[in-house]
Amino acid sequence: MTVQGDELAILSSVNMDLYPDLDVRWGYDQGCAGTAWKRASEAPMSERWVPVLAPNAQVSADDLTREWRLTKEQIQKTSHVLWVLSTPLFITEGEQSRFVGVLNFDGVSGDLSNMGRLRDESIHKDCADIGDYFASELVRRGIVHL
Repeated sequence: MTVQGDELAILSSVNMDLYPDLDVRWGYDQGCAGTAWKRASEAPMSERWVPVLAPNAQVSADDLTREWRLTKEQIQKTSHVLWVLSTPLFITEGEQSRFVGVLNFDGVSGDLSNMGRLRDESIHKDCADIGDYFASELVRRGIVHL
């Protein structure tokens, strides 16, 4: 997902063609992706790269509205999603980092067997490394400009 105006929009996806959330956009501090955007922008430097995890996305519509700030349309279109992991993407120029988007993973066919492991700091570092790779690919392919 990349920033397009004041929203995150899906740039590329895998296995989403049959699901209604292919065109869902996320605002700043909305859902896991928007929360990752907020963290990337506001958290202390040492925490900006930490992924946002929703290990159980199958909560009430009231909880999704209150805790994740989802709209009714977003709730309807993502009702099949079981869990979400959103990793902020940054482009680094010298000593400056700029947020450019979110690498979003979600599950629709089953829970992860050891969701608690995703809270481990070593996994966070792996997510950051994967995020760095995808951010550099966005630059290399001319999708995001330095």
